Amino acid sequence: LVRWLVYILARSSTVGCEVEAWYMWELLPQQMITKGDAAYYLTALFSAIHILKSIDAIKKLAEKDEDMVASMDLSRQFCSPSPSCASDAFVKVAIPDEVAGCIRYATFPGVPQMTTGKLCRVIAHQQGITNPEDHGLYLIVNGYESCLLPHECPDAIRDNLRGTGKPHLFAYKRHDAKIGWPRQVMSTP
Repeated sequence: LVRWLVYILARSSTVGCEVEAWYMWELLPQQMITKGDAAYYLTALFSAIHILKSIDAIKKLAEKDEDMVASMDLSRQFCSPSPSCASDAFVKVAIPDEVAGCIRYATFPGVPQMTTGKLCRVIAHQQGITNPEDHGLYLIVNGYESCLLPHECPDAIRDNLRGTGKPHLFAYKRHDAKIGWPRQVMSTP
């Protein structure tokens, strides 16, 4: 059940699922959350959320189930710094940390209906960006970066680039920032 919930949560636009799960946990009577079906399903939901938030948990889950690895290809995506094949369930985004002088990589659900504007709001919220209006989601192909428009779908763009075989990288950065992107982290089909 947890594996299916991970897949469903990653493929749908359920950004506030963790808050909703905690809300249900607090509202339900103690007897319901310790026994029976409600406890089972709520615990499974919490487990799926935890897995999506933790790369190590995704690796462990992928190692246990070879069928899941074949369908989602998670182990290669998260174990190597330059994935040869990325999962359809997730979008890898580079986020430069200008204070520390490094580039962090975060993974977000690859929801087909999620626009660039929505994904930018999710990234800004998760990363604690205080001025999201100064940032944007950029697509880097062949060393050139272009800012994606708010109505574009990163999932569709990624699928198109995979079909053509072009290495690419999504990056969430300040509009004015000039970053030298490493070539070895570009996603290839």
